[in-house]
Amino acid sequence: MPAWFDIKAFGVLNREPDEEGMMESVRGIREFIDAEITSGIPCSRIVLGGFSQGATMTLLTGLTGDSDKKLAGLTPLSGSLPLRDKFKELISPHATTIPIFWGTGSADPLVTLELVEKGVDALKTLGLTVRRGSKDVEPGISFNIYDGLQHSTDPFELLDLKTWLKKVIPVNAKL
Repeated sequence: MPAWFDIKAFGVLNREPDEEGMMESVRGIREFIDAEITSGIPCSRIVLGGFSQGATMTLLTGLTGDSDKKLAGLTPLSGSLPLRDKFKELISPHATTIPIFWGTGSADPLVTLELVEKGVDALKTLGLTVRRGSKDVEPGISFNIYDGLQHSTDPFELLDLKTWLKKVIPVNAKL
């Protein structure tokens, strides 16, 4: 099922991730971010986010590489951490300093809570702080689980995300 990358199997046992497809998407996303910066938008006002595969690409793009471009934040929703076994060698020096609002549903049949928690735990072992149920805008992961939510969003998650975004990119902040 290709979109950002090819999904060959769902679930925790997806042993053959499409690393080539993922890295191609990362390059394209980084080109888009570079174009925004070139047009005058500072990194401190750019939040990268996505749903499902877009969330996976958000994490891979925002937390890896040796770029000096530190984004304002990341907002993965209903997505998992890709390439968990390789992430230690891919992680960027500033990954632990980025605020992340990570939302997921407790009843998601595609990107299961177990799979998401494995990714959160992997990032924790790499030095990222994890705050469960937090809407704080601090470096690390504000990890929010929405009871009964399947592979979707709901008004509660979107309201929490909106509140978080207003903190991470204040309207009256100087450019």
